Amino acid sequence: MIKSIKLRLMEQLKAKIFDNRGITLIELLVTVAISAIFIPVIYGTFITGYKVYEKISIESQLRDDADYISSMIMNSLYSMPFNEITSCDGSKDDNCFEIKNTVETQLKGAGDKGFIDVERGKKSTEINQLKIQLVPFEKDGITLQGIKIGDQLLTTQSNFNGSKFIIHCGDESSNGVCTEGGTIELQLQVSNNRNSKNLHLNSDFGFYARKGN
Repeated sequence: MIKSIKLRLMEQLKAKIFDNRGITLIELLVTVAISAIFIPVIYGTFITGYKVYEKISIESQLRDDADYISSMIMNSLYSMPFNEITSCDGSKDDNCFEIKNTVETQLKGAGDKGFIDVERGKKSTEINQLKIQLVPFEKDGITLQGIKIGDQLLTTQSNFNGSKFIIHCGDESSNGVCTEGGTIELQLQVSNNRNSKNLHLNSDFGFYARKGN
């Protein structure tokens, strides 16, 4: 009984496989109708997923670039001894600030025979400074804003146009020249040409100016 049913089903399947009549118009219309329903759903789901993935990737890249810039600025600040931080050229420019280290040395001479006499009390002043600023640069035919530390331009995939460096001095009467201590506020506005949305990130860190020579 079971064997005969099995043989009959096998014969029907074989007949279907080797049938040369093709599909009917009704079968074709049904297939097209079903495809018209499911293909837009599948395509829409794929596009939505891709857009979400791209958005997350861009935001992650923006955050990585902002973290990189913040770390480089902090490393520059903490690796160089300084006794003054000020806006560039003494102005209120929030796109640039300078780290300065002024060292005065007083030369001492010896008047004994056999030694070269050096003028007593003569002072020598040495000034080391590092400028951190927002500058434009060209990349792939597009003008971007990047961060320049000294002579090093930190180029990233992101655009930092609209970013600001704000110096808060501990001494309110400093007139923009911080010789005691304070905080540096980085207001980073980061964007990417693949996404019109800007990412705003703020970072604050304190500093304490070196005393003496």
